[in-house]
Amino acid sequence: MGSETYDDARKGDQAEVRLWQGDVVELRVRGHIDSYAPSSQQAVLPWLALGCLILASGAWALLSGRLSGLFAFPNFGLLFVAAGVGWLGSMALFGGHPVAWVFAIVWTGFAVFWTVSAWRDR
Repeated sequence: MGSETYDDARKGDQAEVRLWQGDVVELRVRGHIDSYAPSSQQAVLPWLALGCLILASGAWALLSGRLSGLFAFPNFGLLFVAAGVGWLGSMALFGGHPVAWVFAIVWTGFAVFWTVSAWRDR
């Protein structure tokens, strides 16, 4: 439970709890809402991270293919692109706050712009 909710909740207050397949996903007390990730979301996140790593490695292999080029300046941006794509994919699957969406889109757009600019300057 978030600190604001914990501080405002009093003994005897009504609390509304939302469940999804037996997991608590939301708690509402006195107008405060706390959301929690279900176990299914926590189970898929490592696989999503692995997919992003494979995406970054595949993009690097297509663009360079040399082990020495993996940490070169133009290829380094691919890791940020993969992290942004994974972040956007996670929010597309499980939802996200609008501010998080904006930040993830800006992050991914900047990473793509940086990578393409670095490749043009080569």
